[in-house]
Amino acid sequence: MSKSSTLPLAALAPRRPTRRYLLLKGIGFIAIHAAAWPDRAAHAAGILGVRVWPSQAYTRVTLELEQRLVVQHQLLESPLRLVIDLQDLQIDNALRQLPSIIPSDDPWIAQLRVGQFQPRIVRLVFDLRQSVRVEIFESLPVGPYQRRWMIDLHPEREPDALQALLNRRFAARSEEPGLEQLIEDLAKRDADRKDGAARTRRPAPSPAIAEGSQAVGTTSGSANPASGMADPAAGPKSPPTGSTTTAGQTTRLASSSVSNLAARIIAIDAGHGGEDPGAIGPSGLKEKDVVLDVARKLAERLAGDQGLRPALIRESDYFVPLGQRVRKARALKADLMLSVHADAFTEPRARGASAFVLAEGAASSASARYLAQKENAADELGGVDLRRRDKDATRILLELSTRTQIRESSDLASLLLGQLGRIGQLHKSKVERAGFAVLRAPDVPSVLVETAFISNPEEEQRLADPGYRDQLADALHLGIKQYLVANATIGAKPR
Repeated sequence: MSKSSTLPLAALAPRRPTRRYLLLKGIGFIAIHAAAWPDRAAHAAGILGVRVWPSQAYTRVTLELEQRLVVQHQLLESPLRLVIDLQDLQIDNALRQLPSIIPSDDPWIAQLRVGQFQPRIVRLVFDLRQSVRVEIFESLPVGPYQRRWMIDLHPEREPDALQALLNRRFAARSEEPGLEQLIEDLAKRDADRKDGAARTRRPAPSPAIAEGSQAVGTTSGSANPASGMADPAAGPKSPPTGSTTTAGQTTRLASSSVSNLAARIIAIDAGHGGEDPGAIGPSGLKEKDVVLDVARKLAERLAGDQGLRPALIRESDYFVPLGQRVRKARALKADLMLSVHADAFTEPRARGASAFVLAEGAASSASARYLAQKENAADELGGVDLRRRDKDATRILLELSTRTQIRESSDLASLLLGQLGRIGQLHKSKVERAGFAVLRAPDVPSVLVETAFISNPEEEQRLADPGYRDQLADALHLGIKQYLVANATIGAKPR
């Protein structure tokens, strides 16, 4: 007979929960509900920063934050409004201040209102001045930035770049011929171009010789073959006495040699912009600001030459994707394109100017390949919808640049180096080649110029000097005109 398995009556009575039991049960409850519900603490993190980049091309509003967001938007009419809902977010001081940094003269946004639409939804309401095309996308962390949401307001219909250039030109210079006369001139020049297509093109002059001037040296010190860098121990090159390009020389060349080159369009691309500052010097000088100023100065000089029409790819502080820069130059039917930059390197002693053209194959040096990779990453920093960028890049790569374009680009680059060597040291005395995305227009001779090393304290100081920027603009101006004169038998593009 087995023993009874019954328990004492006291053992069946309910036990008083211990402190450990309650603690473990509480932790389990929190864990289960945290897994089942969204993280309600996430929206308390707030916005890290808000920025606005207005321009006549488009306006960008940037929201930088440390967590993912669900963003929904809709366009409403009567009146025109863009409504954006930011989910899992609570309004904070940064968002409250956003309306105050919208410029009163923004071409797209009349007013912005921000409010807590629901407990976990912040609503932005943009009152619009005109119909817009909206692009909203997320940019993953890169460089100094965390996650960013880009809100881009574009014109509903992109303006014709060439027509806009001509309209501005006519408005600014009343002495210009009317549109009908210009069309006639272009048609005649196109006919002349076809008649002279079989002529032999005159070779470009040596980059060391400026028209009507003496021979000019290029570098001081010897190159370091191991690093591909000019000897950093050598001081800045002193321009030869009397060799600096003067305003008088520029004026004489313009009036005597370029007057018959009507309807030549020069696309000037100031690198970086907007969210992408480019390289930053030791004292905080930003590449995007320097090169925009140089580009504007160059445009002013070219605009003073009869028949030459400069076109700035970006006219103020906003970002233009690399592929769009190429497309704009082609839409303008530009006769050449110059992309202006200011280099940076890990070694602060690096100095001097360089000129680059597109490589058919491998880069001409390791430093050229490194620079191209760095410049081609600008889209990530500047903020580009990756879904569109991939399609654009594929389309551009399919249009492989011709050898003629590269040869003409090299001629232009050599002349630009010759003029830059007159006002300062050259980093490389020969034209470099690499796979720069901004140089991939197959029918536009294109050159990327690094005016100096902004990472070098001495060169940063020079780049900060408006007088030196004037010299850079003068040098680029004269180099471009030398190229046009040397290739005068090649007619302007039919437009």
